[in-house]
Amino acid sequence: MRLTHVTLAVASGIALLGIVGMVYIANTQIVPPEQEVEKNTKNRIPVTTDQTSPPDVQSSPEGLEEKAPLVEDAIRAGATLNLRGQNLQEVPQYVFQRLGIEKLDLSHNILEGALQAEIRHLSELVVLDLSYNAFTGVPAEIGQLTKLEVLNLSNNNLTGLPYEIGNLQNLTQLDLRGNTAVSQNDIEIIRERLPQSTEILVD
Repeated sequence: MRLTHVTLAVASGIALLGIVGMVYIANTQIVPPEQEVEKNTKNRIPVTTDQTSPPDVQSSPEGLEEKAPLVEDAIRAGATLNLRGQNLQEVPQYVFQRLGIEKLDLSHNILEGALQAEIRHLSELVVLDLSYNAFTGVPAEIGQLTKLEVLNLSNNNLTGLPYEIGNLQNLTQLDLRGNTAVSQNDIEIIRERLPQSTEILVD
């Protein structure tokens, strides 16, 4: 009889523990895995696995063409393309595709040989600065830039000048200083074809 009371007491205790456990579980909030992850990473610096560059860094092929984005920015800023002092050894081909530019500055580079005939495509040019390079010549096509007002060819290694420069009837200034090999005869022929108001600077 005493054993029966003990058995009942134990059974009652187990049942009570079961009820308490159920109550505990019922009042416990189960956090979904994704919320737990969010909670644990809320204050951490995010880590990415892609290989993209930071927003202010642009990756591009080596060579002259990597300056193209800068060219686009320059054009949007006001039809001026400034490539002054970029250590260019030749004029990049993309320059001749910027048909709307009005001012092109290629001065203070190491450009040599003859300027490409593609310069004729830049028909909106008003100012062309080729000074302080090592150009030996400019093409006859430069005479097609009929809107040109300022042509700076100073401090190059020019050996001659195309007479087509005389076609530039809007030219107000032609700077030829620092080109000792240019003949006075070439200069005089060009002077006769240009408006009398055109200023020709020579040494």
